[in-house]
Amino acid sequence: MTGAPGHARQMSDQKITVQRTVDASAKDLFEVLTNPKRHTELDGSGFVRSDERSNRIQGVGDVFTMNMEGDHMGGEYQTDNHVTAYAENTMVGWQTAPPAPTPRAGSGSGSLTRRAPTARSSASPTTGARSPTRSCCSR
Repeated sequence: MTGAPGHARQMSDQKITVQRTVDASAKDLFEVLTNPKRHTELDGSGFVRSDERSNRIQGVGDVFTMNMEGDHMGGEYQTDNHVTAYAENTMVGWQTAPPAPTPRAGSGSGSLTRRAPTARSSASPTTGARSPTRSCCSR
């Protein structure tokens, strides 16, 4: 499919690709794309409201959260955006997902302690209960 001059759009079962010709340098565009605070300027859907205290995107693995609003989601909601591609002034990409669930109360931890001639492993949840110590890594 083709849209207005300087604007092309392709659709498939899995994704929509949009291209636009913009009279700006790659560096200037990259500055906007990597700053979640400015994503409302780019939003063609009308769903993006603001960022949630996000930092500038620095590389693959970064996550930024956006505040959104749309009837399709019952009103206000948030998305976590996981950066999947990054090359300075060349490319930035992310995958959008619902925000991570709120952690449940309590957590666990594990530790390894080396003792001759075996190493011992113990794990204890934050409730204070201790799990049995198991031998591992014998030599």
